[in-house]
Amino acid sequence: MVAEAYKTLNNAEKRCYADGFGSIIFRNGFYYFYCDSVKYRDYVLKYGTECKSCEELKKAKSN
Repeated sequence: MVAEAYKTLNNAEKRCYADGFGSIIFRNGFYYFYCDSVKYRDYVLKYGTECKSCEELKKAKSN
């Protein structure tokens, strides 16, 4: 089941997940991608850039 959820992630989310900066959570019958803000800072330090897809997703959800 997690494999199916993994397939729906974009490339940046897959990189976050594979490197341990994000996780897939199952709640109430749905899967969610979760990236901790502390871990996100580690992602930025490791790759030298912010995850553009994650930032765009945050902006879209806040609107």
